[in-house]
Amino acid sequence: SSEVVNELNMSSASENLGKLSDKVNNDTFKIQVIGTFSNGKSTVINALLGENVLPAYALPTTAVINEVKYGDKKEAILHFRNPLPENLPESLSRKALSHMQKYNMENIPPLHIEYGEIEDYVVIPIGTDPKEMLLESPYEKVELFWPLPMLKEGVEIIDSPGLNESATRARVTMDYLSKADAILFVLAADRLCSQDEMEFIENNLNAYGFTDPFFVVNRFDLIREQEKERVRKFAELKLAEFSTNKIYFISAQQALDGEMTNKIDLYKQSGMEEFVTKLSDFLTKDKGKIKLSQPSRAFFNIFLPLEVLILFGINIIISLSI
Repeated sequence: SSEVVNELNMSSASENLGKLSDKVNNDTFKIQVIGTFSNGKSTVINALLGENVLPAYALPTTAVINEVKYGDKKEAILHFRNPLPENLPESLSRKALSHMQKYNMENIPPLHIEYGEIEDYVVIPIGTDPKEMLLESPYEKVELFWPLPMLKEGVEIIDSPGLNESATRARVTMDYLSKADAILFVLAADRLCSQDEMEFIENNLNAYGFTDPFFVVNRFDLIREQEKERVRKFAELKLAEFSTNKIYFISAQQALDGEMTNKIDLYKQSGMEEFVTKLSDFLTKDKGKIKLSQPSRAFFNIFLPLEVLILFGINIIISLSI
């Protein structure tokens, strides 16, 4: 139990156990979209939504967590950190700053914003001072409600800051892993399976109990036709051992453009349709099983080192007594 762990001064294990308990008892099913910066994570989510909602640029963009949830009405709610970071960006939205000042910059309640205003809050600030880009955001997350059928029954899609972009924002993504139930890992076809990506997949995802993530290779349209089969084989060789799911090769931007211009052929060409079908099928049939199995694997990873530590201590005691 967590009490036993605390007695052994394993506070970290106790904290992780508490997070696992919260996850199992939570009715939602969170799919966290992760990957190194500028691989198109936000564009993949926009393609699922069928509209250009989350900011997506060639530069590192996402600064905070975006939780996309089902709602009959399209709306967004901004949540603030408590306490706020000591240093705040100068480029804060006037609307947000006014709301923060109204509550004396403490215990600030959520703020309803127009979903078309999301960019004002979630984008990495780029001002005249380069240090401002590294500041911690005063916002905890944005909740985005959208009438997307696959999000019914408590499913949430989580857009998180890019890995390997800055320590501050990478920590935001890492901290959220303990809340996620499944992982959608987005890679870029034109810079596939870098050393940093493979180390994260091998070390971090496994440690959190994610043994069957979805891998999506985005920007596949940028690959020359004669090289596409080679890229497919390379991805399969590098990623096959980390998931039983099929690897999907897509162009999220093509899919989004096809949806927004009602060009069905462009959407079909993007490869997005097969992935959406698989994801919807997974959410219909398998999310209940994953909801329980993933925390059990994470539980094992928490307590195996503790068990080894205890056995190691016992062996030392026995050796000293002989």
